[in-house]
Amino acid sequence: QLGTSSVGSGTLTVTATGANAITQSGTITQAASAGVASFTTGGGAITLTQNNDFTGAVNLTNTGANNVSVTDANALQLGTVSTGGNLTASAVGITQTAGGLTVAGTTTINAGAGVITLTTAGNALTGAVSLNNSGANNVSLTNSIATVLGTSSVGSGTLTVNSTSGQITQTGALTQAASAGAATFNAGGNAIALTNTGNDFTGDVSLNNSGANNVSVTDANAIQLGTSSVGSGTLTVTATGANAITQSGTITQAASAGVASFTT
Repeated sequence: QLGTSSVGSGTLTVTATGANAITQSGTITQAASAGVASFTTGGGAITLTQNNDFTGAVNLTNTGANNVSVTDANALQLGTVSTGGNLTASAVGITQTAGGLTVAGTTTINAGAGVITLTTAGNALTGAVSLNNSGANNVSLTNSIATVLGTSSVGSGTLTVNSTSGQITQTGALTQAASAGAATFNAGGNAIALTNTGNDFTGDVSLNNSGANNVSVTDANAIQLGTSSVGSGTLTVTATGANAITQSGTITQAASAGVASFTT
């Protein structure tokens, strides 16, 4: 268990061998522009949820169904993260290095009034990914496997989700703040299924995929479609209640595509 600690601008390395946890009872503060802070254990949890101030990238590694949680009072840069459990990161703005995030459980990113930029190509997030921030701060996620979006509430910035080798689905509603930027979903040669009836996209929604893969999106209110290029599967757009479906850009289907249905 780490107590209140204040370290310089060098690296910080904490290792608990075996099936042992890393916890803390006081804040950890690094000097400005510090080196990497690395926390490694075997089959144990990592719980670093005080109002820490990590100024270097933070590496987090454990095994098994053991959760990892990290909090920063300011901006947080995630380094290489590998966990068999759930990952929870909380800060005011969350970015990452080229190290990549590998998470077997769920991933929850709480960035307050800051950006979320998790665009490393090697990210492999298996469980539902929840993205939460506020204000005019953009949110970007890249995942190298199928992407499952959990309940998410984002600000008025743009929202971009790239699923490079798998479909995009959801387990909870996606909500944008009023008058938000564009919400763009890129699924490559895979399906897009965003059909939670609680979705509320206030920015233009762009949907992009290829191949014989269906695309569907539902909004609890009005929906405005942005420029979209979809494959030869079906395209289904639903705005529940007395709400309009409009567009700000062209919609293009691949040759010999399935039915395009628009329902309100």
